[in-house]
Amino acid sequence: MVLETVSKNLNIDEISYDLKGRCMTKTKWFMFVALIAACLAAVAASAGDSKNDAIPPVPTPGLVTMVDLGAHKCIPCKMMAPIIAELQKEYKGRASIIFIDVWEHREQAQRFGIRGIPTQIFYDKEGKEVGRHVGFLDKKSIVATFEKLGVPKEGGQ
Repeated sequence: MVLETVSKNLNIDEISYDLKGRCMTKTKWFMFVALIAACLAAVAASAGDSKNDAIPPVPTPGLVTMVDLGAHKCIPCKMMAPIIAELQKEYKGRASIIFIDVWEHREQAQRFGIRGIPTQIFYDKEGKEVGRHVGFLDKKSIVATFEKLGVPKEGGQ
């Protein structure tokens, strides 16, 4: 009698087994496969995030360029981040200001010969390196360098 009750309540077609041979219903199996697929997708996406950030051409053709090589997690680099953001807005179209995270893009540190971060490299309009600074650099110093390189002030003055 117990066997008949179990047989009536249990549909054999809905049973499958996991990788360790444990019995699973089709619903549980589907959830297991979906969870594995979601985990694989998340790992693939997070592994590619930092590499998907395209490195723009350095120096920018035809513009005075400052490239700031640092890392999002380094303290002096964090102190420079708002300055870089302000300068990018203020000098848009007149100078190119580029930040490259060398902890995410390690090959760029070698490319530019970086020994410490942050490092700022300045290029003239022709693309020739004209200056380099290692460490925190305040906004006033960056603006002064842009002026020496002939970048017009805001409003074309």
